[in-house]
Amino acid sequence: MVKQQKNISFMQFIITYNIILLIPMMVISLSVFGLVRKQHYEKLVNEIYITMEKQVDYWKQQVSVITTYNTDFRYSKVYSRYESDFPDSYLDIINDLKQKESLFPFVERIYFYNANLKKVFTSGGTMGETLFFSKQCRLDKNLLEQTNGQGLAAGRAELYGGSSSGIVLLYQLSDPAAQDGDKGRYLLYTIRDEKLKEQFSQLKEEGITGITYLGKTIYSTSGTDLNEIEEKWYEAYYMDMDAGFNVWSILSKKEASKDAWIYFKSYGIWLCCSLLIGIILALYYSRKRYTMFQDLMTHNALLKGERNELRAESCLYELLSVKVEKGDFLWEKCLENGILLNRKWKYIIVFQKIKENEELNLWLEGLSRQEGCSNAYAIGIFENMCVYLVCSDEEREAAAGALTEFENRGAEFKAGEITENTGMIKASYEEIMREIRREQYQNGSYPKMELEALKEAAALGDDARKGVLLKELEIAVSEADEAVAVLVGSEVARLLNLDTEILYDSNQKGYRNAVRELLESALMKREMVPQKGEAADSGYRKKNIADVLTYMHEHYLDENFTVKYMAACFGTSISNLSHFFKKNMDTSISQYVDQLKLEKARELLSESDKKISEIAEILRYGNSTVFINMFKKYEGMTPKEYREKKRQG
Repeated sequence: MVKQQKNISFMQFIITYNIILLIPMMVISLSVFGLVRKQHYEKLVNEIYITMEKQVDYWKQQVSVITTYNTDFRYSKVYSRYESDFPDSYLDIINDLKQKESLFPFVERIYFYNANLKKVFTSGGTMGETLFFSKQCRLDKNLLEQTNGQGLAAGRAELYGGSSSGIVLLYQLSDPAAQDGDKGRYLLYTIRDEKLKEQFSQLKEEGITGITYLGKTIYSTSGTDLNEIEEKWYEAYYMDMDAGFNVWSILSKKEASKDAWIYFKSYGIWLCCSLLIGIILALYYSRKRYTMFQDLMTHNALLKGERNELRAESCLYELLSVKVEKGDFLWEKCLENGILLNRKWKYIIVFQKIKENEELNLWLEGLSRQEGCSNAYAIGIFENMCVYLVCSDEEREAAAGALTEFENRGAEFKAGEITENTGMIKASYEEIMREIRREQYQNGSYPKMELEALKEAAALGDDARKGVLLKELEIAVSEADEAVAVLVGSEVARLLNLDTEILYDSNQKGYRNAVRELLESALMKREMVPQKGEAADSGYRKKNIADVLTYMHEHYLDENFTVKYMAACFGTSISNLSHFFKKNMDTSISQYVDQLKLEKARELLSESDKKISEIAEILRYGNSTVFINMFKKYEGMTPKEYREKKRQG
């Protein structure tokens, strides 16, 4: 289960880490994608306009030839004869048309239509207008009327009985001011779609190229009316070809995207490869990051656990020194730190660490670890004696029965009254300790056990524990003779660095009272329980190892970081702080700081290109030599060798 949770935690870390890395890359990729798409469309538009410019030039060249022919036709005597009995003139017209067609391959046929004669002249002969307009060239008759007003018309036509299609250009040769009997002479130029397609073909497979005259479609590669094209599917571009003609190039948006696919595909392959390589590298390096992350989380968890233990321990000491009431500051503080004073029954049990009590001790240790209806809290006051506070929701008879069973098995212990009143915890403990002192120190003997415990608490700077012991020594002195009281007072003054003047000024007070006054003054110098409105935990945080470690982790690279400065911050001496740290961490402060700097040095050597001298300066070493010697002492190699080894591995 733990391994599965670690794997899930690792995958969550990897996903978060990779997302953070990929966000900038995706932003850049989308930006590049947009630029590629924009560049591709610009390229297509440029190609379209270049092609249309060529088509316009070609059309104008052909129209210039037609204009030349029209001028020739208009002023040629061959085409101005109206007499029907001149067969020679017919032959001249036919031969002239044949010659012009041979010199002008752009057009399929050139027809001369004489409305007066109702005849149409072709390079192959003559035919009546009815036959011509029904078989040879079917077109909209309105085009003829259109030429009467403008001299020019263009439209679609079906050629050769519908076997072919194309466009027809109509030009009026007659003078509009001619007499009514002259219905007009016209030139018809037919151009097949196949001929137009040679020059006016679509740019893309799904694109459309077309020609319009006065807004009407006369040619389209797809055969559709350009006016019916939907703008949401197509992009339209056009150029003017003069005389009302326009060339159009219709680009399919789908086709444009499809054509750009080759660019997008290449770009996609590059992007996928980059992402794959990035993910592989991220997985590789994130393993290192995750290891560092896990070490940090484990370290923080340990610090948090140690801090909670110290807080709970401080609460337990205060419970033995101060009468607590339900709902007051100490009550709430105990609940916050996992001491369940809100359970129904509470009692104190004290016993020596002897073989007869091993089974009882194991039972109480089990209650302290499990989550059930009863909890036991160990209070470490004496080295050779166990003190437990038991809080239980079991029936009172069940708790009493369990203690009776252990007593029947030979366990030797003292247990206070099983009570619902939390305020009785302090009194119950004091009563038990009186009984133990009466049994161990008969006739007011010297309280050696309490003084040895006080010596240890003073060395560790454990104020809460000192408070409990000073209270007990005060009770012990009140029951001892004056000689023992003086010895106790002198030893307490020595251990706590107190002023002994009060002991020498005891003629009127008596030695016992003087010692009690000394103990009371020692108690006055510490704050057992902060009152409401004061900073919570201010009584013990100064000596909390978790706070010391946190301070060191946050400030070990500061310029003014020294053991002396740190001791001043925690309100203690250098020797006390050093001893307290050594006791809790099994290492000295200087060695611990070296390990912090060594860890930071390994990180900088592995993940940065900073010079050795720069790293030494960051870690607050006087010069590079001191840093190199320290690193080699712990790692067995120089910083340079370590960096090369990491990069090769």
